[in-house]
Amino acid sequence: MLLEKVFPHKRYIFSIRHPYDVVLSCFRQVFAPNAAMDNFTTMEDACRAYDFTMGQWFKTHSLDSERVCYVRYDRLVQDLQQEITRTLQFLGAEWDQSILQFAKRADERKNKTPSYQKVRKGVSIGVQTSWRNYEFLFRKPYARKLDRWVKLFGYEGL
Repeated sequence: MLLEKVFPHKRYIFSIRHPYDVVLSCFRQVFAPNAAMDNFTTMEDACRAYDFTMGQWFKTHSLDSERVCYVRYDRLVQDLQQEITRTLQFLGAEWDQSILQFAKRADERKNKTPSYQKVRKGVSIGVQTSWRNYEFLFRKPYARKLDRWVKLFGYEGL
């Protein structure tokens, strides 16, 4: 993996959400057209892009890598301070109460991301389960490749 060659001793934070929700979220976004975002114009392409990206990452890193802090979104929602504290410890940084003001800080930013509106509202488990409303999409043959990631990350599948 290129990152390993360029930054062989770096540490990473990897955010984990349910693979179905990640793919659905990317597919539903209105991204500015470019070569990378073309991967999200169909559900089939979005599933393929997710599977490829995860495959590349896990060729180099494992879930128990000492150089990667895996942060599950559902745990972040359940206990924000504990998950952030664990992540800060991984980075060698200390807790600061202002971290809890992330929604306010999002309001102050000039640049807007596709998830900007949701960040301003704080974290909630709702985005973690929206795939259930579109379950039929994940029963398609092209979506079956996501099942290995659902299983690896310990989420409920179909």
